[in-house]
Amino acid sequence: MKGKKRGAVVLWVLAALLLAAVLAGFFAGYGAVKDAGRGTAWHLGLSGFSLRALSEEELAGYDPSREYYELEFELANNSERELQLDSYWFSVRPESGNKYAVQVVSGDDSAQFALRPVAPIGTSTTVRLVLAVRPEEMENRRVQLLFDEYGEQQQMGTFDLP
Repeated sequence: MKGKKRGAVVLWVLAALLLAAVLAGFFAGYGAVKDAGRGTAWHLGLSGFSLRALSEEELAGYDPSREYYELEFELANNSERELQLDSYWFSVRPESGNKYAVQVVSGDDSAQFALRPVAPIGTSTTVRLVLAVRPEEMENRRVQLLFDEYGEQQQMGTFDLP
């Protein structure tokens, strides 16, 4: 009788191990399919960079307690998938100081992003961002431009505000 119980326990343990292996394989496969659906990481390039201060006349909703700059650059899409541009995918962070001292304020209502332009694979497009800066919250004038699409963050460059 002891032999039968021991054999039944061994069979239950083997069945549990087999079930665990099947579940692990399922979740590993699910993760691979999910990642494959999103494609590879972004491979973006930045060139033709310019930065200029904006005056009160050039910007609706100008707040005198902030400084405003227009950041313009050529964005090359060297990825294996097309890039649908949205302003919220770009952020600018001070190198030191309050990380929210610089905000990208050009929203989806701006002319550039209103139609949600697409940068096909292997092409370049001009991107213009408006930055609102609180200089008193920054330790220096150096900031970083980041591209962050659903957690796939890529540092695009570092520059100094005028």
